[in-house]
Amino acid sequence: FNAAKNWQISWYGGSGEGVYKVQVNPQQNRVSSFTLVGIGEFDLNDDNHPVVVKIETGTGEDYFVGFNRAVGPNAQNVEADDKVTIVQVSGGNGLSYSQSYLKDHLWEGEVYTENNFANTGEPLSVKVTSIDTSTEPGTAGIQITFGSDLHTCDSNDECLDDGVYCNGVEMCDTNGGIPGVCVSSGNPCQSGLKCVESTQSCTSCNEVEIQLKTDNYAGETSWDIKDSDGIIIRSGSGFSIGYHWEIIPNLEEGVYTFTIYDRYGDGICCGEGAGSYEVSLCGNTVAQGGTFGHSESTEFTIGSS
Repeated sequence: FNAAKNWQISWYGGSGEGVYKVQVNPQQNRVSSFTLVGIGEFDLNDDNHPVVVKIETGTGEDYFVGFNRAVGPNAQNVEADDKVTIVQVSGGNGLSYSQSYLKDHLWEGEVYTENNFANTGEPLSVKVTSIDTSTEPGTAGIQITFGSDLHTCDSNDECLDDGVYCNGVEMCDTNGGIPGVCVSSGNPCQSGLKCVESTQSCTSCNEVEIQLKTDNYAGETSWDIKDSDGIIIRSGSGFSIGYHWEIIPNLEEGVYTFTIYDRYGDGICCGEGAGSYEVSLCGNTVAQGGTFGHSESTEFTIGSS
């Protein structure tokens, strides 16, 4: 079954992201692993494994990965039986009508690679680490890796320091099996602090990140940030259906107010899709939600070092 359509339809807890439909942004999480189940055995899914994984590109042309288990309602399938399939859409983030294209179908041990993922100049690979059809439900293990600087390894000793302070220490990730891949442990600073590479130190955060997932009426949604004098310093509107994020850097010390608006007055969750928003300061969440009326506001403070 088309993995992109599984993301769009409401058979698994609503359209878009949910318990059984997982999104990963490889530019933020360079290595991730998942266990998939097929739609034909979804009712046996006691461990709540995802039916589809969406690979976010930052555009509307995202990728979707699923396990095409050929049982139950999918037993009469004629292509890619019991294989992992990778589908890309031409637009709409997988939430609205668009053309979809089968990029590949993989057996255990096979790898699909996109050499210039999302025009980053870096490769993205999807590896099938396991396929087990002897169980109910049958499962497929996948590992998604992003970046040309990933090296195979068996232990942490084989991963050399890359000389970059703000991405943490280098370590061997073996979640996808042996050999693993060398990855960085991540930002060494505590949540709410900003890492400064030039001084190799952690300082007070002076930037805010906004993550927005719209409902099915994205054009009704907007937001703004005002300073203590009520002057709008940044705003967003005119969104398409799907995910949007923005970082506002170099904010001066002071108190700010983030406000999200819904023109119709029913918020962004959950009558017309499972929309949500999150506002964070260097990993420290200061506002989040989705259920509100015409608007919802939260104050946050940018402090000194």
